[in-house]
Amino acid sequence: MNILIIDDDLCFSKIIKKDILSFFSDFYDDISIEVINTDFKKVVEYSTIDLIFLDIDLKTKYNGINIGQYIQSNFPKAIIVFVSSHEELVFSALSVRFFQFVRKSKYQTDIIKVLKQIKKHIDENIKKTVIRVNGRSHVIKISEIIYLMSIGHDLIIKTINNEFTIYSSLVKFMNEVDYKELVQIQRNMVINLNFTKDVTRIKVIMFDDVEHNVGRKYQNNLIEKYEEYLLK
Repeated sequence: MNILIIDDDLCFSKIIKKDILSFFSDFYDDISIEVINTDFKKVVEYSTIDLIFLDIDLKTKYNGINIGQYIQSNFPKAIIVFVSSHEELVFSALSVRFFQFVRKSKYQTDIIKVLKQIKKHIDENIKKTVIRVNGRSHVIKISEIIYLMSIGHDLIIKTINNEFTIYSSLVKFMNEVDYKELVQIQRNMVINLNFTKDVTRIKVIMFDDVEHNVGRKYQNNLIEKYEEYLLK
C-alpha cells in the first residue's frame, strides 16, 4: 500500500507517519509511506497512490484542494483524507470526493477513528487477483484495471502501469474477480467506471479521451451500473 503525507508542518508529519505505520503494520506487509513537506509539485511524479493524508491549508502557492483534485482525477480509487487545524475548511474540501477529515485540534480522537474506517474500507473494496503470464505470477489490484479486451482466446488486461495478455475468456475472468465497477460495454470489452470521464447510453469517454461505443445489448446495464456508481 502506497501512502503519501503532504503537509508543510514537519513535526506533525512525523507524528502522523508514526501513527499510520504503527496501525497498518499489524495488518499489511507491503506498506510504503512517503512525506512531502516542501516541494508539493512532486506529487505528479507518483505512479501509484493508494492513500493520502493531505493538509488543506498549505502555506505556499499550492493548496490542498488543488492537489486533492489532481489526485482524484489521476488516482480515482485513492483514499483522500484531508487534515487541517482550521475545521471550517471542511466546507471548501467538498469540491473533492474525500474519505474523511482529521482535525489537528482533535488529532488523538480523530486519527484512531479514521484509521479504523480506512482499514474497513480497504478490506471491503481493495481486491487483488493473481494472473500468470509466461509462467510467472503477477498480483494486480482489480481497482487499477482500466479495461479488459478479449481477442480470440487471449484476454488483454490494461492496468495503470502495465498491460498483460493471458489465456482466458472475458466471462471467466469477470466471474473470478466479481468487481462491480468493471462493466461490459461490448461483446469483447469491459471498462472500469473509475477511469471514465463521461458515460452515455451509446458512448463512453475514458480519462485519456479515448472513446468507446456501447453495444445495444449492454446499454441498459451500463446506465444502471453507472447510476449506482455515482451514488456511492
